Amino acid sequence: MPCFISIDVETANNDISSICQIGMVRFENGVAVESYDRLINPQTFFLGMNTSIHGIDAEMVRSAPKFFEIFDEIDAWLSSGIVTSHSYFDRSAIYRAIIENLIPQKAYSWLDATTIIRRTWPKYSKRGYGLGNLARDFEIEFKHHDACEDARVSGELLCKALADGEYTLTQWHEILTHRKKAKRGVGSV
Repeated sequence: MPCFISIDVETANNDISSICQIGMVRFENGVAVESYDRLINPQTFFLGMNTSIHGIDAEMVRSAPKFFEIFDEIDAWLSSGIVTSHSYFDRSAIYRAIIENLIPQKAYSWLDATTIIRRTWPKYSKRGYGLGNLARDFEIEFKHHDACEDARVSGELLCKALADGEYTLTQWHEILTHRKKAKRGVGSV
């Protein structure tokens, strides 16, 4: 199984660029081998609802670095292989934060872990594929809505899906990338 990076973010409010925590976990041969966990000062307000979910508030990030200040570290992780997330939210949040911080955009190799999970296990094809539900079903303990913990669990679930499924991570990447290109008409005559 090739190396991949599992990522998760928490946000301060409904603006998906308001990242206040990022967690990334590197998996090699189906095992978590390294992690990156940082609080980020999103330079914006916190909604009480968001704080009630992840427990992070403005005071906790007051002296934390801003997204652009640690982007080189984040970029090094994102550039190091296939990047997975549990849904498109995290990917969208990263790209919105890049735009909001006027950072030149790069293309990373993204995969949505939920797509693979839903296609591997028919039980989850239409519902029940939320991270908390899957962790409960597969008896994985974790602190939900902590970005690094969510990234770890998402990566572990992806490893299980890859072990049970018929495709490798590289094959999934090719299948899903080809599908996106076909939808956009890229490469068609």
